[in-house]
Amino acid sequence: MIEEKKLGFRGTNFVNHIVCIGWNDFSRMVVNEVLAAKKKVAIVTGNKDDVDLIYDQYGHTEVFVLFADLHNIESLSKTNPNESSEVFLSFSDDTESLIYVIHFKKLYPKPSVVVAIQNHKLRDTFMTAGVKYVVARNEISSKLVASYVFEPDVADLNIDLLSSAITDDDFDNQQYIVNKDNPYLNKKYIEAFIDLKQNYNVVLLGMSRVINKNKSLMVNPESNTIIELNDYLIMMVSGKTKGIIEKLFKVCEGKQ
Repeated sequence: MIEEKKLGFRGTNFVNHIVCIGWNDFSRMVVNEVLAAKKKVAIVTGNKDDVDLIYDQYGHTEVFVLFADLHNIESLSKTNPNESSEVFLSFSDDTESLIYVIHFKKLYPKPSVVVAIQNHKLRDTFMTAGVKYVVARNEISSKLVASYVFEPDVADLNIDLLSSAITDDDFDNQQYIVNKDNPYLNKKYIEAFIDLKQNYNVVLLGMSRVINKNKSLMVNPESNTIIELNDYLIMMVSGKTKGIIEKLFKVCEGKQ
């Protein structure tokens, strides 16, 4: 009975969490960032030896581990995938990932799927298969390397902002949905920009809005742009002010 619980066979009641399918060095780095952002994670591994190692590193409060045959997609129900916010797939082979996504979406159509791929030319193929976000590892790496070649300070800043804020002095980019309690609802973008900087030392970078069922990213929009209900405000926030902003907006960081 104890062994069943440790291996995840009894399932989890996590909701609005991240499901990570596949355990390797890359997914470990992703999970480190997700946990730093105060999100719970359900990890699926095909290696029984990983279970104790994962729990030793992260504990049991914010992490659930399921030992399973990764291709037995029915067994993933124990991670409560339809109640998760995102499912992250971390396989080394793009073809294997694509086939997996097709079968996964048939059983679990609700959660958004994020896949890290090797070949950026397959981005459209994965999107057609139902993947919400496709990240090409080599594409991102090449952009960072190129940035280091001729603008190293910008590259350092990008790396820093991509990491979750751990200490009070750390900064990272975060997004917050605009609900009915948000003080900037129906206000001009410039009003929010100035108020956030002057009163909270937060830099408003842009907004995201769904238009005709398509997400529109507005980087540094026009000053008179009106902030609407269910927009996302994208901002640079320090670890010190994150809690203050969450109380002000009455919502947690991240996609809702």
